[in-house]
Amino acid sequence: MATRRHILARLAGLASTSLLFAPRAINADSPIRFGASATESFGESFYLLDGGFLDKAGLSGNVQVFNTSGQIIAGIAGNSLDVGVSDISQIANAVNKGLPFSFFAGSSVYRSDAPATVLCVAK
Repeated sequence: MATRRHILARLAGLASTSLLFAPRAINADSPIRFGASATESFGESFYLLDGGFLDKAGLSGNVQVFNTSGQIIAGIAGNSLDVGVSDISQIANAVNKGLPFSFFAGSSVYRSDAPATVLCVAK
């Protein structure tokens, strides 16, 4: 039976600024519960599932959509999520307040010549 840490270690290269809390004991057949925002900037969990990467690793999972990084962090702290894609400043605030989060695969790329995020306003 694969442990939670082994499962998450396999996913470390596939997620971006992801965080975890105290691991729960699961086996490889248990779905991994991801928390993410429905934005391109934080869409790695969707790419992971849609690209079949979990299937190739013999794993399964589901993504729960949240509006803010704070909600994702609360879900991990409350053990309703296993992995979340979050803003690094939110993770740092939680760690500074004593929550024992771990984070891995921190990354974000923004290029002004190929922007992936835009701000739109009404005329």
